[in-house]
Amino acid sequence: SVRTALLGLNTAAETWKPGEAEPAWPIKVVPESETRMNLGLCNFTDSDGSKQLFSLHTRYRPRPGRIHLRVVTEEGIVRIGYIGRKRLTEDVPRKSR
Repeated sequence: SVRTALLGLNTAAETWKPGEAEPAWPIKVVPESETRMNLGLCNFTDSDGSKQLFSLHTRYRPRPGRIHLRVVTEEGIVRIGYIGRKRLTEDVPRKSR
């Protein structure tokens, strides 16, 4: 299921036209909650070595697998920041899990 999700993201990135805010996702891609973003659970090291917010994600089975991504509009690319289980910490409110 990870492969299927990655292929869907790749297809969207390849057909993305300049000027469009986001690719037309063929799979469900949603933003993370403000709570999880504020806790830093969506910050990952980008390809240039800097910490970036990867605020979009898609899920895959078996749950709770996630692929975190960000759209780099100025470059016309989609970057993957994380593939794995949903990141949790003890201080994350239950409703955010």
